[in-house]
Amino acid sequence: MRKQTGLLFIILFANLLPAQLITSIPSYPTENDSIVIYFDATFCTGEYGDSSKSLEGYTGTDVYAHTGVITDKSSSPTDWKYVVASWTENTAKAKLTKIGTDRWKLTIGYVRDYYYDIPASEKVISLAFVFRNSDGSRTGRDVGGADIFYDLFDPGITVLVEKPFVDLSYSDPLRSPVFASLTDTVHISGKAATINTEADSIKLFIGDQYILGIQDSVINYDFIATDYKIGAQRITLVGIDTAGITDTALFYIMINPPISDKIFPDNVESGINITDANSVTLSLFAPYKEFVYVIGDFNDWMVDTTYFMNRYYVSEDSVAWWLKIDNLDANMEYAFQYLIDGEIRIADPYT
Repeated sequence: MRKQTGLLFIILFANLLPAQLITSIPSYPTENDSIVIYFDATFCTGEYGDSSKSLEGYTGTDVYAHTGVITDKSSSPTDWKYVVASWTENTAKAKLTKIGTDRWKLTIGYVRDYYYDIPASEKVISLAFVFRNSDGSRTGRDVGGADIFYDLFDPGITVLVEKPFVDLSYSDPLRSPVFASLTDTVHISGKAATINTEADSIKLFIGDQYILGIQDSVINYDFIATDYKIGAQRITLVGIDTAGITDTALFYIMINPPISDKIFPDNVESGINITDANSVTLSLFAPYKEFVYVIGDFNDWMVDTTYFMNRYYVSEDSVAWWLKIDNLDANMEYAFQYLIDGEIRIADPYT
């Protein structure tokens, strides 16, 4: 999918998991528990993020789970293994039971019984799902049409960020921060979940600064953006159990710069514009959007205010975003995406 020569090509990645898309009994399952999964179709999307093709509002009873696992031997956090059945196979063990409007239940039981032939030496990290009707014309997927992943837990203490929603699917938390403007207040809620132990306390740090500690398993704090600098602010939650064992959850809040309204440079068109051997100007027509970042090989897919796009505002329904990127190698191909409003990741629509 190339446009012009030498500098850039485009790829598309999966997106985020809504907090209430699936839940389970027990609430914090390990691979040694008997597990029941509950799927709420009101939070799902369809193929390519198309809500009209989702299972929300579906009135049939033929809903199946296309499901596998992610293990410590998976090549990536999205590398499915030990898939129960092929996409077109409607197997009875993967059929869900309807329990209400847009609510479905899948009884898995014990993970190693349900997903065949997982070696004892291989650790199961999470369960992977795409839900569908019998012919696959309606699906239940993550935001943007991506796969759904549901983590399993280890015995001991595990710190969870309950609010805001934190995406963990891109390896580094700076690739998927929580976004805020300078006028925002972000409510942070964390919990120390325990299995076969008890929580003693939970602490919150912003950067290297200790902010708050609670002698309990739950912590709440309001992050006021105006108290901090523009850019990435590291948030760390540390849980401690009664034996002194700790667990940590880390994420970033990205405080966006003010929008810079600038007219297009001369001769810039929508898409990729080769400026010279080592620079390009990217332009995206996207009205009714609040902000856009560019992420790609040139910044290791990290969200960085250096790659916060300028806005060219003509009218409410005629808005384009643009950014010049320098210091590129003319002999390399670079992959990139636009990250729109902190939620939508798209390839260049003009290729």
